[in-house]
Amino acid sequence: DNQTKCPAHLVTLQNDFYIGVYPVTQRQYELIMGTNTAAFCRADCYTARPVEQVTYEGLRGKTGANWPANEHTVAAGSFFDSIRKWTGITHLDLPTEARWEFACRAGCGDELYGELDKIARYSGNGGSVGGAQPPTVGPEHGTAIVGSYLPNAYDLYDMMGNVWEICLDWYATGDALVKADPEKGPTSGSNRVWRGSSWTNADTLFTKVFRNQGAPSATGNYLGFRIACEVSF
Repeated sequence: DNQTKCPAHLVTLQNDFYIGVYPVTQRQYELIMGTNTAAFCRADCYTARPVEQVTYEGLRGKTGANWPANEHTVAAGSFFDSIRKWTGITHLDLPTEARWEFACRAGCGDELYGELDKIARYSGNGGSVGGAQPPTVGPEHGTAIVGSYLPNAYDLYDMMGNVWEICLDWYATGDALVKADPEKGPTSGSNRVWRGSSWTNADTLFTKVFRNQGAPSATGNYLGFRIACEVSF
């Protein structure tokens, strides 16, 4: 099983950062890239649902897939190259896993923020689509409109559920994870970290320490992302 819990260890983040209040929506992605990759794309309700069926390589490019060796370098034409040019903010990127978890915990421990039905879209409260095809499914099933559930203590929405969120880091376990620089993650690997669980998952996967992984080219209608930006450059 790819899904594991993080080994408990103390992490100190040296740099302040911003992180998106919501996962990136289909309309936001469409405005930057001129296209929409999402499966849950019904015309009357797609705009504020999270974009999915993205890949790490598509977001950062093949050059960007070398993180952290290439630091914040991304390939021309990738999402982060395009949004940096569009906004003039040169260090917009995916969050590292440590930053994602800091934002998700919102100063709390391992417990959930409240009742799962109130904070996350998951398989037990609308996630199941039965035999319906995603393009025909409204936000009452599959992915939900971002912000449909209660935020955490940092007023961040959908940190749990809706879509798995891609992080910058290579996936690692044990000593390799514990010893990694939390601002960059492990120096090598084959898969990238996904966090937060999704609309497809049962309630057993909803803790702040649960982790998943996938190849840089992996995708699915359960996989999205959130934008972050380090402040102190």
